[in-house]
Amino acid sequence: MAAQRQIPGGSFVNETGNNQRQIPGCAFLNETGGWTSDWFEVRLNPASDPLSSTDHTTVIRMQSVNSNLYFDYMLVQGTTVLDSWSEYVTSAAGVVERSRAHSGAVADSITDYTNLRIRGRTRAP
Repeated sequence: MAAQRQIPGGSFVNETGNNQRQIPGCAFLNETGGWTSDWFEVRLNPASDPLSSTDHTTVIRMQSVNSNLYFDYMLVQGTTVLDSWSEYVTSAAGVVERSRAHSGAVADSITDYTNLRIRGRTRAP
């Protein structure tokens, strides 16, 4: 992936095949290429440790246009994958919002709330 940097909200840049876009509530989005089978990564805004193993939820909005897709996601800290899951979205559904409640074990495994990312990709069913 390209060097990761924050860019102003609403902007879009293409650097050597890597796209980075600002998303509200996130520091950046990196895409490694096209819209399918390539991984993207979103760094979550830094947060302090809530000192709790409960109420760790990731909420993601997604949309599939022209075809039904799976969205594969991973919660990543550094190079460690803490959790992974998939969502199926139909093109007829429009924009959908899905929540992933992370287990207490996953929450307890988070040691650095300033280095959390969501990594994902889309794939055909």
